[in-house]
Amino acid sequence: MGPRGRKRMLTAGKYLLYFVLLVLLYVLQATPGFLAVRGIKPFLVVPAVIAIAIYEGEFIGALYGALGGMLCDMGASTFYGFYTITLFLYCTGVGLVLIYLMKNNVQSAVICCLGYVGIMGLIEYIFYYLLYAYPGSWQVLLFFLLPRALFTGLMMPLFYLGERALFQRFEELIGEI
Repeated sequence: MGPRGRKRMLTAGKYLLYFVLLVLLYVLQATPGFLAVRGIKPFLVVPAVIAIAIYEGEFIGALYGALGGMLCDMGASTFYGFYTITLFLYCTGVGLVLIYLMKNNVQSAVICCLGYVGIMGLIEYIFYYLLYAYPGSWQVLLFFLLPRALFTGLMMPLFYLGERALFQRFEELIGEI
């Protein structure tokens, strides 16, 4: 196998590894009681796909955003496709914004993650609680959706640093060929 074939194999291996990691993260995210603090569980797939979009760019980020969204939709209480469409679009935007407007660092990653989870939490609150005028629905926002967004944001540096190490290692391996 020539150098070009080895590069393709490494690139395919990297993308397969991303897929396996996302499925594993979804399984952990869906595991009852795993990382739960007072009944609040963070998203694990969302920061992972955002980290992928940060390092891989808008096209690969969009594809893995859609995959991560499909995984999140399987366990969500929202309509199917909500996370798929929004993560697809958001990861595309993150890839583009980090290329042209923002620095690629931990702070930007946390801001991107908090932005997505915060916006989705507000949309979920508005369309599933506020519009139906449930009494005390503000408590869902204050004691469930906001803590989930903050907990997920706290997890983002781990995913960002892990993706950076993985991305750099694969770049080194591809560069050696």
